[in-house]
Amino acid sequence: MEKTTDVTVKEVMKDAYVMRENASIIDALKVIFKEKSDFLAIVDDEGRLVGVLGEHDMIKLVRERLPSGIAGEVWFDYIDESQKTGPVKEICERNPVIIGAEDTLDAALKLMNANKKRTLAVVENEKLVGIIRLRDIFDRLTR
Repeated sequence: MEKTTDVTVKEVMKDAYVMRENASIIDALKVIFKEKSDFLAIVDDEGRLVGVLGEHDMIKLVRERLPSGIAGEVWFDYIDESQKTGPVKEICERNPVIIGAEDTLDAALKLMNANKKRTLAVVENEKLVGIIRLRDIFDRLTR
């Protein structure tokens, strides 16, 4: 079995779903649902990571507007129009936890644990290069 100190993040990271910071909230949420993703990277026009939109951000957005039993895309009808059309940068988590591609899986696990995150953005030279998820680390270590 491989050790977490012997494997780098770049060996395990995956491509991220990405949206520009001025994209509409509804377009971002549609991508998340269509792709069945729990993480969307938000970048500026130069490709620099400015935030992330995760499942917890989506839950916060609709928590008090969603009648019980409503699921899937139907809940879009319960979001205020301004929340649908506003830029995604207004609801994303700013200053996300990041890690470098050359860092080890051990460093990634420590960051995830310390920040209570299951997904980290991987950044090099201020640019998003991918994401690493807890489940990807477990898959690598248990293969």
